[in-house]
Amino acid sequence: MRTLETVYEAITTYKTACQEQWKLFCGLPTRGQLGRALAYTGLGLALGVLLHKPPERVTVVQEPVYIQTEQEIPSGIESHLQDMTFEYGQYIPIVDPEDQSERVYQFGLREVMRHPVSTGRVPGDKQRGGDNRTPENRPGELFEVTMIERSHNWPYQGRLAFGPYFVRIDSPDRRLAPWGITYKGSSIGLHGTDEPHLLGQRASQGCIRHDDSVIRHLVESGMLRVGSPVMIKSGVFDEPGQSD
Repeated sequence: MRTLETVYEAITTYKTACQEQWKLFCGLPTRGQLGRALAYTGLGLALGVLLHKPPERVTVVQEPVYIQTEQEIPSGIESHLQDMTFEYGQYIPIVDPEDQSERVYQFGLREVMRHPVSTGRVPGDKQRGGDNRTPENRPGELFEVTMIERSHNWPYQGRLAFGPYFVRIDSPDRRLAPWGITYKGSSIGLHGTDEPHLLGQRASQGCIRHDDSVIRHLVESGMLRVGSPVMIKSGVFDEPGQSD
């Protein structure tokens, strides 16, 4: 019996030695190593799926033009603002829906920024919600920023369409004008866009779309803040006898 046990042990030892040599020669893992490798591989794949970020869409758009000039402001703007009082150094964004652009002036008076925007797809002054028009100032009137909200995660029809900031203005409901009723705050604002290729065209539902980098600069530089004036008026960038 002892002899049989000795022979069995010798065979087992030889078998084990052969397996180890085979693994060493072929580089094959043991069952435990294989299990651990599979586990780590599965964990890595799971983490890869969780941490993977799709490549960002890169769209080439017209960059904002930052300028400093002492040139006179267009006469259409000057006549609209002539009876208003502003603090020296105060900024005012002026949107011209006809030109589909915005200029930022600093009093006074110098132009510091110029860039394309996108306003309501239907021309004309806004009369009611849902008419796809951008509100425009009447004579002697300016809009005012009532609220600035972070809008980078606002969903809209399955998209993140508003960019980093939504700058809300107090555009009135014109239907209430005969009763002299106005209100602060509205659904109209200046904001970013996920469709920068449409800047320079009428494409919004009434808001004023900007390139994300522009609205971020306007807010974070302090050019736009609660209480800031905003002017929206068609044709104010036109000068008599001039054409683009």
